[in-house]
Amino acid sequence: MLQLPENLPDLLLTAFGDNTEKLISVAGVKSDKDAKVLFNDAFSAVCFTYPHDVWTKNVAAQNKPVYEYFFTKENGEISTNHSGELIYAYRNVPKSKNYDSADYDLENTMSSYWVNFVKTGNHNGLRCDGEVLPEWKTFTESNGSLLELGESVKMRSDPYSYMYEYIVKAPKI
Repeated sequence: MLQLPENLPDLLLTAFGDNTEKLISVAGVKSDKDAKVLFNDAFSAVCFTYPHDVWTKNVAAQNKPVYEYFFTKENGEISTNHSGELIYAYRNVPKSKNYDSADYDLENTMSSYWVNFVKTGNHNGLRCDGEVLPEWKTFTESNGSLLELGESVKMRSDPYSYMYEYIVKAPKI
């Protein structure tokens, strides 16, 4: 019999309602560690990525370009917390023992995307050092993929998208 933290279903119930047990099953939770990962991922999905996904689809349906990214770079000071990417985008990564050449490389890449967008309305082009940036496609061009900004910079699927169908939707008024 699968042993889960007793309160996991209760913690997820408000957001997933009758879909809670199905989500736990689909997520493949087999241990306390899996349960903690699911809870953290579900929190991210419900509070951040799902609302953004809905907004993105609404804007894309209006034939407007929408770009999404997913920040995954772990570091010694701020991790991947919400807004943790800002020091990279705005070239403010501290010169400290907690950051290395990969952090400064990502800082160059991210700030170049932001600068290119401000200058031209398009993120793509060259980095500040003249290297070509990996292509950042729109939501529509990429069939719903987003740009991962982390140890690698590449287009990928939304890691939380499998949860969206299980989230309890607000009734339409």
